Amino acid sequence: MFSQPSSSVAPSSPPAAPGPNPITPTPRGLILVVDDSAMIRAAVGKTLHGAGYETLFAVNGRDGLAVWERDKARITLVLSDVFMPEMDGLTMAGELRRRHRTLPVVLMSSKLDEDSRWVAEEAGFRLLPKPFRDALLLELIARMIRLRAGG
Repeated sequence: MFSQPSSSVAPSSPPAAPGPNPITPTPRGLILVVDDSAMIRAAVGKTLHGAGYETLFAVNGRDGLAVWERDKARITLVLSDVFMPEMDGLTMAGELRRRHRTLPVVLMSSKLDEDSRWVAEEAGFRLLPKPFRDALLLELIARMIRLRAGG
């Protein structure tokens, strides 16, 4: 342990301000997360923030469309549950595709029937079965954003 003698003189200049925090990632995009489960929204948000993404949240498809309409110029990708009250994720994703045909959309669900799976794939939406590993979610999002950017 370092101790200063009592007769030491205070430094003549203040200590340097700390530089940028290396742990805080640079924002990589804005993801709209749509899920009726607060627990899922919180867990996905934590994962995305940890990887440097910013997030917006909605509790169902109708709310998701309203959030998208408000912030559409900034939203990079939409990640949505399929089964939600008021408006399901497939309906919302179809409406988003109608409004913005190149917007990447990932649909997640723990229970996709064959018809829903077929409709989602035919429309060009990516499917992510729940539960999923954080690494798989982040890899899929990064890949879809790169494809949209042309790289």
